[in-house]
Amino acid sequence: MMISAIAGVVLGGILGQPAVLSKDELRQIAAVRETIGDIRVSFSHNVDGGPANLFARSHRSVVKSGDRIFVSHAYGRRPDLSTVTVRRDTAFDGSRFSLHEVNRGMALVHMGRDHEQEVDTQTFGFFDLAMLNDPDPNGNGFNDQSLESLLTCDVSVVVPVIEDVNGVPCHVVEIVREDGGGRKYAAWLDASRGCLPMRQWYYDASGVVAMELVCLEAQEAAPGIWLPVIGQKNVGIIPGMPETETALTFNMVVDGAETGEAQLTINGGVSDEEFELWDHLPAGTELFDVDIGAAWTITAGDPADFNASIDLAVQSARTELAERPPVVNVSQPAIRWTAVGGAGFIAMGLGVSMCRRTGRPRSISTTK
Repeated sequence: MMISAIAGVVLGGILGQPAVLSKDELRQIAAVRETIGDIRVSFSHNVDGGPANLFARSHRSVVKSGDRIFVSHAYGRRPDLSTVTVRRDTAFDGSRFSLHEVNRGMALVHMGRDHEQEVDTQTFGFFDLAMLNDPDPNGNGFNDQSLESLLTCDVSVVVPVIEDVNGVPCHVVEIVREDGGGRKYAAWLDASRGCLPMRQWYYDASGVVAMELVCLEAQEAAPGIWLPVIGQKNVGIIPGMPETETALTFNMVVDGAETGEAQLTINGGVSDEEFELWDHLPAGTELFDVDIGAAWTITAGDPADFNASIDLAVQSARTELAERPPVVNVSQPAIRWTAVGGAGFIAMGLGVSMCRRTGRPRSISTTK
């Protein structure tokens, strides 16, 4: 069936506009992503302007293999306000979570990863644009930005037209409001490139596109697997939410993409040590084990002693990812805040409210 779906896209492209595929056919095309065993990517996700309390500079290096993940995150305020850069490294090795506040020389470790959103790729610019987040058990693409969820849930439907996004013919998959009043989310997928998400729109209750994610350049990271290497997230002004008093543009660029050498690798292999952050902390780091309430100052040879002192058996760890927060207000989008050093790092959450559809949606609002 996958071969026939791809053939339909190719033949349609030769004859003119490609035929509209069913959701099942799109799902079979997107299934090529199931071959991803590990991914390694470094990218910036910087904001144009924005309020003074916003951490406008953000750069992440991510290594992910199944549930295991390592993230090195460097961030700071707008360069015209401060050149100070803070770095936080986090990791989960399948049983143990660890965090290293590099600037402060402090680290912690505990079994499991409950409530540790820093090892959940959602709100990471690259993963949201690619819809490459792990599917939530109750996910539908709208709330977890997972392509798998979007194409397997019961609430999404394929619009029976092909629409162009920056000259690329795309299938449109939408989710409408529960009351039938109109669209609340839509994703434009390029079926000829493995269902690459070219655009995502989140609508507010008035029919305005409150948030847009758009792929500007993509790369075939592995056979049949196309992923964005340059893209944008545009957040509009949302009435009643002072945090969005000005429109914001987040620019996502994979390192090296602008010179044609994007630092993006699929199935290049990983080592266990990459996810064992506590095992290679620099000397002088203050390390705290949350589970047993013990603390160390790391010196040469300490990691081995530390590992031997762990009282909690690995098999007792709770390794499930913390459930993502539910939408608490269907009339307002959810905004995720993470307080770091007394300032706010704002990232658009996934509870953008449903909208009423009146023909073509209006553009992202840039005025009050």
